[in-house]
Amino acid sequence: MNLLSIINNQFENLYPEDEVQRVDVTEDDLKIIANIADITLPKMYKDVLEEGVIYTLGIKETSIIIGFCHPATIKNLDVNYPFFKEDVKKGIIFATDLGDLIYYYGEGKEGTGLYLVEAGVGDFFNEAIKFADSFDDFFIDGKGIDVLKKLNYFIIT
Repeated sequence: MNLLSIINNQFENLYPEDEVQRVDVTEDDLKIIANIADITLPKMYKDVLEEGVIYTLGIKETSIIIGFCHPATIKNLDVNYPFFKEDVKKGIIFATDLGDLIYYYGEGKEGTGLYLVEAGVGDFFNEAIKFADSFDDFFIDGKGIDVLKKLNYFIIT
């Protein structure tokens, strides 16, 4: 699968093809990530991991960035985000805004879905804001982009 071939037209790849980082992701890597998540990983997310491309996407005409995490970052979740798993028992950080915001898939106060939360907030579960129900809803159908646009307005003003 090539994520760029299926995503909604409101997204854009922020780096030229020759500057995109590529990594080899093994079956063992996928198992480790699934164990850390402690929740069934969505097919689309597994496909992105297996593709081995570290995508950095933007939402057109905004400053919103979704920089997918390198598998090594995910595997070292306890080092990089030591309190995340204390708050979110079933979930995985899949991206950042290349700053202090993290995107995670998992359980939150509004059920399972995609969430955005500030990395240093201290309570990843209760402070997270759900913006989409699934990877497919967000990346293919564009559902939840409007939520991020509204949040982006409040975050940068």
